[in-house]
Amino acid sequence: MGKIVQKTNAGSQIVFYSINQKWVAMENLLKVYNDILFDNQKLESFPICTIQKNQWVRGSHWSNGYVIGVILLSEQLNNIKNADRINYAIKALRPHKETDKFQDVGFISLYSECLAYEKGLTLEENIINSVSYLKSCVTSKGNLFVNWMDGEVVSVDQFMNSMLFGWHALTFKDQESLEIYERIIENSIEFLTQDNIVYEYFLDDGKHYNKNAESTGSTWFRSDAWAIVGISYYLFIRKECKKSICKKSINLLDKLLKKYLYIHNKLGFFPGIYSNELSEINHLLDSSAEAAIFCALNFMERRKVSNLSSISQLRNILKMRVSANLFKNGNILNSSAYPLRLIDQKNMSSVWGDYYGLRAKKEMSYGKNSGGINII
Repeated sequence: MGKIVQKTNAGSQIVFYSINQKWVAMENLLKVYNDILFDNQKLESFPICTIQKNQWVRGSHWSNGYVIGVILLSEQLNNIKNADRINYAIKALRPHKETDKFQDVGFISLYSECLAYEKGLTLEENIINSVSYLKSCVTSKGNLFVNWMDGEVVSVDQFMNSMLFGWHALTFKDQESLEIYERIIENSIEFLTQDNIVYEYFLDDGKHYNKNAESTGSTWFRSDAWAIVGISYYLFIRKECKKSICKKSINLLDKLLKKYLYIHNKLGFFPGIYSNELSEINHLLDSSAEAAIFCALNFMERRKVSNLSSISQLRNILKMRVSANLFKNGNILNSSAYPLRLIDQKNMSSVWGDYYGLRAKKEMSYGKNSGGINII
């Protein structure tokens, strides 16, 4: 096992451990993340994605929580160094909760303060505040308010953001959070999925709408990924909370996984955007979606959430694909997150891609039936 000792401007040391020598080449990339712990000015401008090698777009963004997640995943479990600075960085995320009904606080909280809590930091007050804020974002119809669109819109992002409620229900035995979580996921399945397709939005006029895929006849790979991760986590939470299996959820998950087994068998890869008949495909990749789905499937398999054969079949394919994109071309996770307006070419990276890349590496290292964190 290799070791890197990195000195910061403040004179402290951050030690990273790797399971192979490729990690050494990642020192500069990890420095992008860890530098924010020791530079108050950088805490005002979190990294988002690369625009070219070693140059990052920074700013206030739904992905800011993943930055803390990357830092936490780079540490040994239950051995967080510089905890006071991590706490300070988490506090820098507070302005997101000053926005009117910003559902992405779910992303931000889960991958920062909730993950830090699982690794030993005392953050109950922060978490309760975030959960309360997210509850204020729930509409009367049981969906998370979409403040970037007009009307009562259902967004695929709520598959992911609502996981904060599921985690809170499990960790703090909160029945109200569990009930809210169940309703959001059930609504997501009802309104966003149709004929084995996951749409990005369901509008208040009863129509589906895709922003990234650009037409209702196409699919954005990450839209399916968010649904697969969200449903997988929902099934895990129901199992841990001693609830009966949700047949509608498990059947939809099986169909989505079999769809991607078919796509891989036919194309040999997973396009970032594709027409639903596969007559048109975009060859730019979204390795963040691949890594996120792998994490969810491996997590489910280890925790014995379901014995669907499609889980292990697609997991094995994704394990090879994720491994091939880890620590490549100077990125933690290469070719991640297309399509996004800022990311429109190969060999770029994003903070959520880097998180799921490192999270996948953790999943690969866990033994069968071992525990680990309760966050995908």
